Formats: sequence, structure tokens, C-alpha cells
Amino acid sequence: MDALCPSESCPPKAPAEKRRWNFDEESQLIRLIEIETMTYEQAAQVLNRTAHATQHRYAIIRQRDVSATINWTPELDAAVIDGHRRMQKPKAISREMNIPIEAIQSRWQALKVLKRVPQDVIDLQRRKKLCHFTPEDDEAILRLYVEGKEDKELAQMLRIKGKSQTEVINRRRKLVAESSPIYRRLVSMRNSTLEENGVKVETEALEVAVGRDKYEWMEEGT
Repeated sequence: MDALCPSESCPPKAPAEKRRWNFDEESQLIRLIEIETMTYEQAAQVLNRTAHATQHRYAIIRQRDVSATINWTPELDAAVIDGHRRMQKPKAISREMNIPIEAIQSRWQALKVLKRVPQDVIDLQRRKKLCHFTPEDDEAILRLYVEGKEDKELAQMLRIKGKSQTEVINRRRKLVAESSPIYRRLVSMRNSTLEENGVKVETEALEVAVGRDKYEWMEEGT
């Protein structure tokens, strides 16, 4: 078996595919992996799927199988929901309940499908997915911006965990547009440094941050 091992408990996110998996395909996938000991790439060719999608589906099947061995009571369901209410990861909930992580993951998905998850927990999960930046993130973004870095460049330099380039760039734009306290402080510090070095500062904060040449076109023809 290659590095894409079917024993992995957390299935990676598979790319979107138009065809849904049916019972026959799942049965064939199990046979190819467990009996014929094919790799995911080999099984994917037989099934006309991507290797990533094949690995992802096999992990889901394993989760269902493990979950089926658990006698899910209202009390156990409540414990799974409470763990997510406390923003715990499946691994932590698994340890607390002494139930395999595959079963926890599968049951959580089932509870959502069955609409047994309270609205307040669903709302928490949705907010969790939103892009949250710490004050340290904001300062790092604006510090590079005030130093004259382009948006794409600063996003690549920072590589903030869990944040895409687009999210970082949008955050920078929002902070500057709102003239955040961090932004004003950093620009003030920049101005002070320039003045201490004998540079006369007569530009606006935005010009200091990004360089006047970026906005000179705005004054053309005036």
C-alpha cells in the first residue's frame, strides 16, 4: 500500500465530482482495496475516479462501519453535540467518550443530516468557519503594508495559518479602509522615523504606506 493509507482516520477533502457514489461502486471499492490490495491510484483507474476522491470515499465507508458498531443512545448523541458546542475537535471528543474517532465523525455527520443538532451549535460551527484574524495577525499585515509591500507579496511572506492569500488581502484592505488603530499607530511610527532621519513628512497616511507613485494617476488632469 502506498503513502495514501486507508487506515487514516480523517478523510481529506475530496475535489468536487458530478457523479455520486452508489452501493455497487462502494462494494467494488472495498473489494479492490481490502481483497485485491490495490493502491488508491489503481482503484481510482478501475472506478474512473480521482485517487483523492477514492481515498476520501474509502475513509467515509470506514467511518460508517465503525459507527455502526456503536449503540448510539440519546446520551451519547448529546455528548457528541456537547463536544462540538465546546468547539472540541473530533479527536478530543473521541478521547472524552472513549469512542473511536471514525465513529465520532460519522455520527456527527449523521446527526446533522437527521437535523438533531441544535441551532446554537450549528451557528457556532458556522462562525468557526469564518476568517478570524488575531491582533498579532493584523499588526503583521499592516506592518509590511506600511513598509511598502504589495498585497500579494505580504500575503506570501506572512503565510498566516488557515488564511488564504485572498483573505489576507481583503483583511488588509478592510483595516486600511476603516483606519484601524493599529494602522494609525504604525503610520505615525513610520512618520516619526522619517522625521528623525531628516525627512520632511508632508504626505497623507495612505501615501506613506504605499508610496505616492501608486496614486499619482488620481491627480492627472487636475
